[in-house]
Amino acid sequence: MALITMFVFLAGCSSLNPVSATIGNDITQEVTIEKDNAESLDVTIDFSVGNLMVSGGAQSSDWMTGELLYNNKDFEAKAEYRLKKNRGEIILKQKNSGKWNSIVSDTKNQWDLELNNSVPTDLSIKAGVAESKLDLKGLHLTTLSVDAGVGSMEVDLSGDWLSSFKGEIKTGIGETTILLPKDVGVEITAKTGIGAVNFDGFISKGNNVYVNEAYDTADVVITITANTGIGETKFALK
Repeated sequence: MALITMFVFLAGCSSLNPVSATIGNDITQEVTIEKDNAESLDVTIDFSVGNLMVSGGAQSSDWMTGELLYNNKDFEAKAEYRLKKNRGEIILKQKNSGKWNSIVSDTKNQWDLELNNSVPTDLSIKAGVAESKLDLKGLHLTTLSVDAGVGSMEVDLSGDWLSSFKGEIKTGIGETTILLPKDVGVEITAKTGIGAVNFDGFISKGNNVYVNEAYDTADVVITITANTGIGETKFALK
């Protein structure tokens, strides 16, 4: 079974107990979920408010590593891991997810997470009110689900992909940019709301379907279903 390690450091205080923290004291949680015998992963990241960064690059001995920085005890995070047969399930969320709507403007909440690049992964990310940067190139994605929430988000799916996968991206209120590869097939089916949507470099196939030039001859295809909301959404090739 994989080992979950979460260290909590409270700046300016001798105690490591996050419950004693008040606004103004920075708390750092270090998260490590060690690699076990899982052959694939189901990863859920549920973020409430603040700044979220997710990328590949975790050490080969770990499924996930991360540093969480916040200054309000209500932002303390909880990591869960369980192994079911050959599949590992990771859930990272904030313990008091319902309290973020009462925060004040000077609170801080930042997550910087790294995932293992080599293991096949179903990845689900939900952002609440956040500035998010998801640098997902290089991961071994099998499915992707993203809920952008309120705020700005960049999802980078550029680069080379060795296998096809399907993704669903839901945008809300704010600006969302999705970067996709030129040399791998891409098909986007857009279910648009009242916001502005731009398909930079894509070819319209009608019925709200867009593809890149590589699509017709590609062996590997990224298939995206996009549900766009009130804000501005941009799809671009990189």
